[in-house]
Amino acid sequence: MKQAILHVGFHKTASTSIQETLSQNRRVLRNAGWSYAKFTRFGRDASNHSVPLITLFDENSGKLGINLSAGDALEAEYRRYSAELDQNLRSDLPLILSGEGASTLNKKGLYRLRQRFADRGWQLRVIAFIRAPTPLLHSTAAQIVKGGSAGVLQKAPLANRLSRRIDAVRAVFPDAEFYPFEGTKGHEHGPVGFFLELIDPALPRHVRIRRENERISENAVALLRHLNTAIPFHIHTPKRRVNPLRMLNDSLPLHGLSGRRFYLSSADLETVSEEIAEQNAWLAENLGPQFCDTETTVLDGPVQWTDAHAAELRACLRWMPAHLRTAVASYFDDRPDLPDALKGFGARYGIGHHRLMRFLREAPGIGRLETIYRTLRRQW
Repeated sequence: MKQAILHVGFHKTASTSIQETLSQNRRVLRNAGWSYAKFTRFGRDASNHSVPLITLFDENSGKLGINLSAGDALEAEYRRYSAELDQNLRSDLPLILSGEGASTLNKKGLYRLRQRFADRGWQLRVIAFIRAPTPLLHSTAAQIVKGGSAGVLQKAPLANRLSRRIDAVRAVFPDAEFYPFEGTKGHEHGPVGFFLELIDPALPRHVRIRRENERISENAVALLRHLNTAIPFHIHTPKRRVNPLRMLNDSLPLHGLSGRRFYLSSADLETVSEEIAEQNAWLAENLGPQFCDTETTVLDGPVQWTDAHAAELRACLRWMPAHLRTAVASYFDDRPDLPDALKGFGARYGIGHHRLMRFLREAPGIGRLETIYRTLRRQW
């Protein structure tokens, strides 16, 4: 049987860097005797294979946030992903796939994935990096806010589900390889180099390493939470859907805002301390103590704003539509602890603020929101 590498993450273990490195070094990989699977999404190369794998093998994929925007086109996307997978499986070279979303599949989904490959003469070698529960929570909380949520711990059970996900992978792939994420960072080329060396010891010397998805600051998280509260990313009508006043990655300019690295506070961690302890005990028993917590960093105290942030914010906001600029700037309304350069910042960007916020408070229907959005969209 032909061999395929399936990198299943897990989440927050440099998966984006691994995927971008593999995607942008396809020619180098091919010359070395490997093929990185090719899927398309929104008409572009999908370096992350999570969405195709979830769409193909998760029986509830239509209810997931990543597929909400597809709507009635989801069936067509399923057929396209299926055809692209079959095209990849016709490769004469060993295949590499990477998608942290694969780690969210239940046992039935993973069995379907394994069988699809086996039916076409492929054997899967599964590789997974595991982050310890507490740093996983810190990083996941920031990712949740970047994804459009206002509450940093709304999906904190991700850490609680860690053991269940590992169990599912081990049940379907008994030979799956698990590595502690902290250990992979000790490689000369970081987690990406560690992964490449697992596949082929010569690859790290020839591949141009990419590092993506750097951790965002507490300042960025504070503004993103405020924005996601003022203009929620999702609307919960009879059918959950994306708010027509928001767009995918519309808050991206804020992600690079400087400041201290974001960590959950001790109060946040206290609310999930029991689950963290349970996960550490499970990891120690099933994978070993090297997979458990060593990090104790927390973030307590107010977010610090400086004069330098004013210039950064002006540069960020110029790349955002007016209604989002207004919502972000309103974070600074009536705050007594700001430096001079940020005082009055909200008022400066507040044109149309009250009109927009009035519409949001009155919770207009979808048709009304779409009317507003068509007007505002000219400013994008």
